[in-house]
Amino acid sequence: MNDNYGHQAGDKALKKAASIFKKFVRKTDIIGRWAGDEFVIGLIDADEKNAIKIVEKIRDSLKKTKIRGQKLSASFGIITVSNEKIKRNLLNLNSLVKKADKAMYEVKKKSKGFVAIYQ
Repeated sequence: MNDNYGHQAGDKALKKAASIFKKFVRKTDIIGRWAGDEFVIGLIDADEKNAIKIVEKIRDSLKKTKIRGQKLSASFGIITVSNEKIKRNLLNLNSLVKKADKAMYEVKKKSKGFVAIYQ
């Protein structure tokens, strides 16, 4: 968006995307801007099925949103972690984000606007 319409349009798109994310996640979840147009969403106690359901709602809402005539889209990398692994402290936040980031890059190689699960 920045390249075609300038930073004001890019900022507007980021703000609109963030408001859409907030609409579909719970107060206990975490949303953060990772870099550029990349965001991290931590869905606390969400299994793969629920995570995909939430992400699909976000994607559908983004598709219906236009900034300067451009539809918004997003690619998502999902990693799920069992409560047992969290309780046993087998994973840390940095490793989780790296795994989700890897899944997202795999999906971006194919096309924008898709979802990948880290296996």
